[in-house]
Amino acid sequence: MSDAPWPVGMSSRPKWGEGNSTSSQLVKEGVNLNLRYAIGQLNQRFEVEIGLGKKLARAEREISAARERQPNFESELAFLREENAKQQKLITRLRGQASQHEYALKKLDAAQMKDRRETSLVVTQVTVFGERTASVLRSLCEETGLNLIDGEYGKPN
Repeated sequence: MSDAPWPVGMSSRPKWGEGNSTSSQLVKEGVNLNLRYAIGQLNQRFEVEIGLGKKLARAEREISAARERQPNFESELAFLREENAKQQKLITRLRGQASQHEYALKKLDAAQMKDRRETSLVVTQVTVFGERTASVLRSLCEETGLNLIDGEYGKPN
């Protein structure tokens, strides 16, 4: 923009009564020049505003596309909560099974201990019973003369 107080496009201040123009023609030319200048300024503003509008629309499209691409943390959080609930159920079920297995193992250990005690008692009883049987058989063999080892009947030598 020029610092001159007269309309743009005039190289110097118009002089009154210069040439064949009248003062009213000079005023009209000045007004026309001022109008052209104002219209040019408005056109420039409109072009700038249109350009800014286009840039704004492009930026809004980019923002919209970026929002569509961004991860949905709410759905991801819901998925993780669902997975956590499933794992908690699984952990509870496995702990219950472990408790049942531990109880069954203790019961089995108790049964094995009882069987060991009974087995050792039976072995002792069989040993005692076997020793009695052997002594009875010996005395019977001595009295009757039966030889059980060789299978002969008669007095042992």
